[in-house]
Amino acid sequence: MTPEQTVFLRENLLMQLASARPLGLLVPRLSQGARMGGFYLSDAELEAQLAVLQKKGLVQTQADPIAITMPPHWLITEAGLKELDSRGY
Repeated sequence: MTPEQTVFLRENLLMQLASARPLGLLVPRLSQGARMGGFYLSDAELEAQLAVLQKKGLVQTQADPIAITMPPHWLITEAGLKELDSRGY
């Protein structure tokens, strides 16, 4: 993936999470949305991109305290919303 494609993928993920506020999304749903944007990644590759966004403070995870075995939902942070806003989204 080129650096430009990586930027577009990360913007795609942030936009998906912004539209899913306040509930967030699971990786399989994010993967589906990425495919619709032309990005065909494995769940592991997608999680690696989300981890980068998390290190930058743009996304966070939230586990469901009742469903212990369920994977965490990914949520956009205020910093993520500001990043999208600064890019004109």
